[in-house]
Amino acid sequence: MRPGILHHSRYLYHHGMVLSGISFWGRTLRCVLEDVEKAVKGQRGLLLNGRSVHDPFVYLKQSCKMRPMCSSSAVSKGIAAIVGVGPRLGRSIARKFAHEGYTVAILSRDLGKLSGYAEEIAREAMAQVFAIRIDCASTQSVREAFEGVLSLGYVEVLVYNACAPTSINPSRFSDVSVDSFQTALAVSAVGAFQCSQLVMPGMVERGKGTIIFTGSSASLNASAGFYQLSCAKFALRGLAQCLAKEYQAFGVHVAHVIIDADGLTGTSRTSKENQVQNGMDPDAIAQTYWHLHIQDKRAWTHEIDIRPAAS
Repeated sequence: MRPGILHHSRYLYHHGMVLSGISFWGRTLRCVLEDVEKAVKGQRGLLLNGRSVHDPFVYLKQSCKMRPMCSSSAVSKGIAAIVGVGPRLGRSIARKFAHEGYTVAILSRDLGKLSGYAEEIAREAMAQVFAIRIDCASTQSVREAFEGVLSLGYVEVLVYNACAPTSINPSRFSDVSVDSFQTALAVSAVGAFQCSQLVMPGMVERGKGTIIFTGSSASLNASAGFYQLSCAKFALRGLAQCLAKEYQAFGVHVAHVIIDADGLTGTSRTSKENQVQNGMDPDAIAQTYWHLHIQDKRAWTHEIDIRPAAS
């Protein structure tokens, strides 16, 4: 196959992008990928409009052009891009928007796990879900990832849920490295800034859009020993406030969600007993994100604090 394309039995990876094998043409994308796979193995040739195509990448590209990748309703809604998708909140948010009829792009560093989430959500919600690798600490990676996202259509919803890994144990100031501090700021603040900058023009042009940032209790109250997390979340909150004040007049709703980090544990769709024991249910939080998106613009919420009821 052409350089830059890695083949997998169920997905075609191109520049870090995964196309989940679900039906959204008259035929399924998986059928197209299976055609490519068999051609690579020499089991059959590739035919497009009765003509032989020798390059698998050209075949895939031309097949995509022949049929619209999104239904008219999905196109009218735009893309919901969820940055920072893991087994808990990010996956729940992606699932919610997929169930509501959105084409969803999910982004994170671990493309292997991400592709699994994409297929799971696509199958469950009968929706289009695209998995795209991103390293939010790298401006080049963010730019390339959103080239893929924007190739799907304009982004109507951006949820920025990425955060650099943080130890639950406090660190002495003298032990905090400059590199780890810079990484925390890059992931939480610079990455959020760049993602927002890339999708904002499309939102302003259409006079609508939603950007939601995931914060934590550290966004409001810094704690000794948690320098990276506190400073990064303070910066993210400041970004949210600046964007809200500049762009709400253009129809863009910017919201900052404060979540008690200790309360969000366990995976989504756990038993009621585990949900009570572990604190907050990611699926319940995802409902709040959805309600922020559909809020009447005459009564927008800029910041909301989410925490479990006292037991």
